[in-house]
Amino acid sequence: MTRRRQLADVVFTTVIPRGLDAGVLYVSIEYATAIHSCMCGCGREVVTPFGRGSWRICYDGEGISLSPSVGNGALPCRSHYFIRDSRIIWLDAEAPRSVPEPRSLLWRLLRRLRKN
Repeated sequence: MTRRRQLADVVFTTVIPRGLDAGVLYVSIEYATAIHSCMCGCGREVVTPFGRGSWRICYDGEGISLSPSVGNGALPCRSHYFIRDSRIIWLDAEAPRSVPEPRSLLWRLLRRLRKN
């Protein structure tokens, strides 16, 4: 696995494609969420919904920032990073944690965003 240092692209979309391109942050304003393939290269999908108590995005026409950090302690890779001005800032690995299964809210949202 190769850790990315920069986003390859930001795609504003309504419908999330079935296959996520590495290094691309897909943003749906309509569904208030972003999704990307984990920046460590493991290929897992990372869903970051926007809103109070969730993530926020800032886009200036060139670079995008996502806050707070993206912590994947529930994934085997345990990646932890910030996306700031389209750059990936790596942090120490997240402590392993369990996530209630199924992650029904996020997966329902993801299914709504995908093309049938």
